[in-house]
Amino acid sequence: LRRDGQLCMGYRGVETPIVPMDQIKLPGLHNVENFLAAYSAVWGDVPVEIMARTAREFGGVEHRMELVREICGVKWYNDSIGTSPTRTIAGLKAFGQKIILIAGGYDKKIPYEPLAPYLCEKVSHLILMGATGPKIQQANRWSRRYRLRMVWRAAAILWPCPLPAPALTCIRILKSGASISKSW
Repeated sequence: LRRDGQLCMGYRGVETPIVPMDQIKLPGLHNVENFLAAYSAVWGDVPVEIMARTAREFGGVEHRMELVREICGVKWYNDSIGTSPTRTIAGLKAFGQKIILIAGGYDKKIPYEPLAPYLCEKVSHLILMGATGPKIQQANRWSRRYRLRMVWRAAAILWPCPLPAPALTCIRILKSGASISKSW
């Protein structure tokens, strides 16, 4: 990754540009790192044009930073596969603005304290649910909180949008234990 944001491959003294970072469809530096690793694995077997097109067009896997729908300028993401603080932190780092986060679900008996600084930095509102809701609340005593039983109730609270679309740029569905239907 060059300083100008260009993803490149250096091989045998030759630097080959592949794609500018801002053209990668998937958000987040962790996805840039994933593409760089993939490029290294297939270098010499896959044409550079295919590598670049994949970065521009690949929308990711289901339930991992998956854009479900945009409604009234609000983007709803499903990251229900991100069920540990490490994966949650990676997802939070993908966004350049504060978001509304729905979190909770099954209790895996893991600590949630590592989330606290990232929630303070990246989350404007925290909506908690499930068995881990109280644990996340205890670990992060900073946020405006809502305690919910179902993600559908969270959607009802947030719809219609409580803030103008420019201020409410992103809502993520995280650790919900259930996916959001794509047929809303």
